[in-house]
Amino acid sequence: MRRAPGRPPGAPPLAPQPQAAQWRADLAAHRRPLADVLSEAGFVLRSDLLRVWSRWITPPGPSRRYDTVFFVTLVPEGQEADALTTEAVEAGWWHPAEAFERRDAGEIELMIPTTRTLEDMATFERAADVVAAAEQRTIVAIRPEVRRRNGRIVIAVEGQPDFTGPIPEAELR
Repeated sequence: MRRAPGRPPGAPPLAPQPQAAQWRADLAAHRRPLADVLSEAGFVLRSDLLRVWSRWITPPGPSRRYDTVFFVTLVPEGQEADALTTEAVEAGWWHPAEAFERRDAGEIELMIPTTRTLEDMATFERAADVVAAAEQRTIVAIRPEVRRRNGRIVIAVEGQPDFTGPIPEAELR
C-alpha cells in the first residue's frame, strides 16, 4: 500500500493519479466519503503529520459563519499545489512576505484570519520552525469582533492589536 503524504525521507512525490479529478469531484459533491477515496487510491491518511496552528470562529451576525482551523505540516520536496479547490478563490505556495506583496498590489485578497496567521508564521525562517512551534502552541478559539473606533471599522481580537486594514468586504457582511 502506498503511503501519502507521509513518504519516507528522500522519496519522490507520488505521481498524479488519473482518477484524481473524479475523486476530487466526488468528495466536493459529497458523493463519497474521504475514507473510501483513500482506500481506493491505496493512500494512508497521515494526520499525525499535521499540527494545529490556530482556530478562528466568525463573530455572530454574518449569515455565513465559519469555524476554521489552520494546520501546518511539511510538504514533500517537489510537491505542487494544484489550486483546484471550492474553498478558496486562489491557492498556491507563497512565503508570507510574497502573499502580503500580492495582497498590497491588489492581486489577491486575504481574509483577516489568514493575514494574522501569515503574520505569525512570518516570524520564522523555515517551515520546519513553524511546525516545531505549532507543537508548543496552546490552541484557544479566536473570536474576532467588528467594531467602530474613531470613525474607522476595525477587527478586534482579545489580546491583540486591532486589525485596521485592509479589511476585505466579505469580512463585513
